[in-house]
Amino acid sequence: MLYSNEERMFEESLEPTCPFCRHPGPESEEEEGKNIMKRDGKKELYHLEQAAIGGHPKARYNVGCEDKKNGRMDRAMKHWIIAATLGCDDSIDALKVCFRAGIGNKDDFAATLRAHQAAVEATKSPQREAAEEARKE
Repeated sequence: MLYSNEERMFEESLEPTCPFCRHPGPESEEEEGKNIMKRDGKKELYHLEQAAIGGHPKARYNVGCEDKKNGRMDRAMKHWIIAATLGCDDSIDALKVCFRAGIGNKDDFAATLRAHQAAVEATKSPQREAAEEARKE
């Protein structure tokens, strides 16, 4: 669709416009910056939480990072533990940093490592390994 709009503008010698809203294109970078929509942080966090509730490990990790930014370290650790048990490597790294800093206890960290390893092992299969080999070639 975007290509057909560009083709039509060229053929009919029209001024370039935004293909979505049909407003004239910006004259400068400053004007372009004003046209860019600002990200809505609350909406972004809402959708991250919905994805985390749905079982997406990376979203769970990201929710934990947001909690850490907001000073809720206990909550962040809970999110990272859940994400790690689903197989998220980034969560394991975040938990390692916390454990080295003295946050959390050794037993919880060890249990999380075991659960992470089990999740990683559960995703291994001959078909996946064959696909990975084919992708490398």
